[in-house]
Amino acid sequence: MVGMNGFKYRDEEFARRIISDEFSELLKVDYNEKDFNKLVAIHKFYIGKEFNLSPLLNDEKEQTELEQFYKNKTKEEMLNELKSLENTDS
Repeated sequence: MVGMNGFKYRDEEFARRIISDEFSELLKVDYNEKDFNKLVAIHKFYIGKEFNLSPLLNDEKEQTELEQFYKNKTKEEMLNELKSLENTDS
C-alpha cells in the first residue's frame, strides 16, 4: 500500500496491544471510572469497536487460580512436575 497525502494510516494491531496493556495495568491498581472510560473511548476511536473486557478478566482469574494452586508447593515439587511433562501434555 502506498501512502497518500492527506490520509492517516494506523497500525491497529499495535494500538490494540498498547491499549490492552493499559487496561491490564489499570485493572491491577485502584482506578476510577473516568480513566477506564478514556481508554474505552481511545480503543473505539482507533479500532472502531467497543472494547471487550472479558479476555482480560479471564486472564486475571486464571492467574489468581494458579497463584492459589502453587502457593503451598515447594520449588522442588514444581520442578519435578515440570520435569515429568511430556511433549503431548498441554
